Amino acid sequence: MTKSLKTKKEIIELATDFNRYVRAHHWTTRYDQDTDSFHSTAAKLSPDARIHYVDDEFAFYTTPQGKVEGLFIEYFTSNFLSQQPKLKKVLSRPTKSKNALIKLRQNQMRAIAPTLEEAMKNSIAAKLDFS
Repeated sequence: MTKSLKTKKEIIELATDFNRYVRAHHWTTRYDQDTDSFHSTAAKLSPDARIHYVDDEFAFYTTPQGKVEGLFIEYFTSNFLSQQPKLKKVLSRPTKSKNALIKLRQNQMRAIAPTLEEAMKNSIAAKLDFS
């Protein structure tokens, strides 16, 4: 299997079963309230991992060997929480916390996984060209 095909298969697996993929690869997921962005990555990215943007808001961290080590979603054109009001409570920081970065727990992951999967699928589908 080529590196490119391996990477594509991993990305499809991630987009179709985000929560299981993240657990299986022991990734940590964080939500940054200040930038309205999600980061889900291996505990430590490989030194040769690079970010590859799918579009303006969605990217993967991959190695030259084709391994996907994380994803990054930042909502530049539309605020994520304003588009997903039911998740606002799930992703809000504790009132006493001054840290904008929230490490998501398993129950939070289950709540946001379908929304993130849909965002990934839409982003990938928008790049398909059948002409």
